[in-house]
Amino acid sequence: MLPDLTAEAWFGPEPIAAATDHLLEAAEALRPGVLDQCRWDPRGALEAVPGLSIYEDLSLRPSVCPIDGTYDPAIRSIRYRPVSARRDRFTLLHEFGHDLLAVDTDWSLRVAPALDKLQYGRQVEEKIVNRFASRVLITDQEAAKAFAHGVTAEAAASLYDIGTASATACLVRSLGEPGQRMVILADSAGRSWFTESNGDPYAPSRNVRQPVIEKAAQRAIETGSGTFSGAGLGEIKYKSGKTFSDLRIDVAIRGGMVFAVVTALPRDLRVSAGFSEWHVECLAGCGHSFTQEESPRVCEECGEPKCPRCRECECDVNKQEFCSNCFMLLPKARKGHELCENCE
Repeated sequence: MLPDLTAEAWFGPEPIAAATDHLLEAAEALRPGVLDQCRWDPRGALEAVPGLSIYEDLSLRPSVCPIDGTYDPAIRSIRYRPVSARRDRFTLLHEFGHDLLAVDTDWSLRVAPALDKLQYGRQVEEKIVNRFASRVLITDQEAAKAFAHGVTAEAAASLYDIGTASATACLVRSLGEPGQRMVILADSAGRSWFTESNGDPYAPSRNVRQPVIEKAAQRAIETGSGTFSGAGLGEIKYKSGKTFSDLRIDVAIRGGMVFAVVTALPRDLRVSAGFSEWHVECLAGCGHSFTQEESPRVCEECGEPKCPRCRECECDVNKQEFCSNCFMLLPKARKGHELCENCE
C-alpha cells in the first residue's frame, strides 16, 4: 500500500523507499517470478507481462528522463534505444516501474495528480522507478556486503565490478542506505551523465559541468589508487546560479567513468573549516554573491532569497518593462507606462 501523505511529504527518503517496496510487491503479483528473470533477461521477462509491449527504437532521444527509453501509458508500451546490456537492463526496469505506477489506481488517482501540482513533482516518480530498477538489479545481500563499512564511491563501484548492473544502478542503490547524499556519474572532466540525491545536498542538473569532480578525479589518479575522498576542493554548481561548498566528495574511477558520492559537512565542521553556507549568485544579474542569511527576505512568488545589494530576485527581472518605442528599460517610477519620458 502506498503511504497516505501530502504531496510535499513525498520528497522524503522514507516515502520513496515505501513506494519502491510497493512496486516490488506489485511486480511479483502481476507475474510471479518476473523480478528474478528481470535481473538477467529484462526484455524477455517484460514481454511476458500481460498487456505490456516492448519496442526498440534506434532513433530515440528521450527528453523527459535521463534514461534511454520512454513509456506511453495510453497503450502501455516501452520504447528504448539499445546501448549496452548493463544500461539496457536499467532502462527497461526503469520504464517498467513507470508502467507499474500507471496501472496502480491509488497512484494514478490520488498521488500523481497531487504531485503534478508541484514544481518538481515529476521528480518523485523518477526517484521511485530508479530505486525500483536498482533494487531489482542489486540484491539486498549484495548491497549490504558492499556498504558494510559505509557508503563510498568505491563501494558503489565494487557493485559494478562484481555484477551486471549499470553504473547508474549501483549509485542509485547507495541512496537507499541510511544517511543523506548526492550521487553523480561523470567523466574525468566533470561532465555528468547522471545525478540524483536522497536529501541534502540536492542534485544539480546533468548539463552543469562540475569542476570539483574533475579536481577529485585528478587527485584519485595522482594517488595511484583510483580513489579520493576529501573536503575543500570546490563547490557543486547549479543551473540557477547557486553553489554548495560545504561538502565532502568521494570518488572512484572505473575506466572513463567517475563514481562520485557527495555529502554535506556537519555544521560544526563548516564553521571550523571556514566554509560558507549556501551561496547564491544574484539572479537579477547584479553579480553579487551572498548567503541566504544575508538576504533581506525570501520572495513569496519564487521562493528564492532577495539579493542584499540590489534587493531583487529573478521575479523582478521577469517583471521588467521596456519602452515600446525605443525598447529601453523603464525605471520603476514609470511602471505601467508604455513609453519612456524621452519617447512621450
